[in-house]
Amino acid sequence: MNAPAGSAASTPTDPGSPPDGVRIRRATLADLDELMALEHEIFADDPWPRSAMRSELASPHTFYLVAERDGARPAGDVAAAGVAAAAGSAGPVAAGPVGAEAVAAATPRPSGEPVHVVGYAGLSAPSASDQGDVQNIAVVPEARGTGLGRHLLRRLLVEARLRGLDDVLLEVRIDNAPAQSLYLAEGFEQIAIRPRYYRGAIDAVIMRRPLAASAPADPTEEVAP
Repeated sequence: MNAPAGSAASTPTDPGSPPDGVRIRRATLADLDELMALEHEIFADDPWPRSAMRSELASPHTFYLVAERDGARPAGDVAAAGVAAAAGSAGPVAAGPVGAEAVAAATPRPSGEPVHVVGYAGLSAPSASDQGDVQNIAVVPEARGTGLGRHLLRRLLVEARLRGLDDVLLEVRIDNAPAQSLYLAEGFEQIAIRPRYYRGAIDAVIMRRPLAASAPADPTEEVAP
């Protein structure tokens, strides 16, 4: 990704601006269908159940963002994702009943103009805990390498600090080196291995990110309602 690396581990980074042409807003239950389509595309081997995603979006103890662009998702981008998956590289396509047509569909705005989601991210922050958890960060194949994943992560860290959390945890597949590199660059540290956590008996790396005592910049003015 082309965004600069984070600052010291104890200080959450101002997320700055999203990539050109991308808007960031809070996710709602109205996004459920599109998020599930992308969940099956991006995490074809181990997607979240629909019921779990619905609960996450509805909970007052979570903070979910979506990144969107104007227009329908180009059919060529969806096809390219399928070719990449068939070749065994990044970008698996949807499995089962959720196909490329569903992923390519755009969600109309109230004005009638279509938009499509290119990424999403979620933070769990229970009110009785001083520790948060990055639930997921997902970016469609054609938007990778733009800094979007880093930007979404930084927004979650800022929100975690604004909620008064002391630190944030996450799990990442042990074979996902690019994601681990991003998290390390943003101040996370490996603290444990959780054996056979993912489907296919893949281990998870548990990582932790301490947060600063002083509140970081508030990015809410950049998040569309």
